[in-house]
Amino acid sequence: MDTSETYVKMCDCLEIQGQRGNLMHQHDYLIDCLWLPRQDQIQEMMYELPPFKEKWTIGVARVACPNCITLDLKDFSEDDCKMLLESMEQLWLAFYMHEKHQKTWDGEKWVDLDKEEVDENKYS
Repeated sequence: MDTSETYVKMCDCLEIQGQRGNLMHQHDYLIDCLWLPRQDQIQEMMYELPPFKEKWTIGVARVACPNCITLDLKDFSEDDCKMLLESMEQLWLAFYMHEKHQKTWDGEKWVDLDKEEVDENKYS
């Protein structure tokens, strides 16, 4: 379980703390009253996103299709993820924030993807 300073900062946002009541369990990590979701909890949040809900659901049971996960994460890490991530929790959190909230981690805070593109163009 990642309890690094970076992961704590990444989790210190409304988008993640707002999920706390839905997924938090008795033995979860809380640091300074911040919920630090485990990798499986972030994956659970991914199940609720429409494109993944369809891909990862068979009948009424949610099944993590290894090929779907691998391909989606591979595409994200190769094409969209330009940040240095130190754990699987950080990777999954970055993937979730990218897919659900269109945000990326700049090393200090989450920024809107369209703002990131504008900032990158500013120096071209």
